[in-house]
This record gives sequence, structure tokens and C-alpha cells, in this order.
Amino acid sequence: MAVYLPVGLVELFRYTLGMEWENVDTDAMRVDAHAWRAAAGKVRGTLEPEMAAAVRRVGEGIEGLASAALSRRLRSSSRWPGFCRTRRRRSSMSS
Repeated sequence: MAVYLPVGLVELFRYTLGMEWENVDTDAMRVDAHAWRAAAGKVRGTLEPEMAAAVRRVGEGIEGLASAALSRRLRSSSRWPGFCRTRRRRSSMSS
């Protein structure tokens, strides 16, 4: 159900709060939000594997403290699941 404020309340907000109240169609905004979420899901499904591979390649190219920090950061982030699965290389210093 869309919510619209009467003109008198819009004026009241303008003068008392110094803000302009926008009368928008909240039903239409809700429909648009669902469309944007669906589009985001499609993009995520398409790009996430490529992004994961790119992050893993970066992780494979660094060693030592930087590699450990990257792995910790990616593991702690729920937005990047599985990105920290990097191939561990033996450091030439640990021989």
C-alpha cells in the first residue's frame, strides 16, 4: 500500500525540520527493489566464480605475512566465501 502525505504535512516537514518530504509510490519502489535483487543475484552468480579465481591467483602470488593476512581477511568476510583457498607455497626462507 503506497503512503502519501497530505500537502499540509509536507509543508510542516519543510518548515519545522528543514527537509522536503518526497511523496513517492512505495509500492512501485518495492517492485523495483525486487527486480534489483533478482538482477544482483544473476550478476553474483555470473561474476562470483571469476572473482574467486582472480582472488585466488592474487593469493598464490604472495607469501609470508601478507598471504596469511589476506587469507584471514577473506575467511572472516562472509561476502567472499571460498576465496581464501589458495595453494600454499613453501617459502624459500623456511628451508
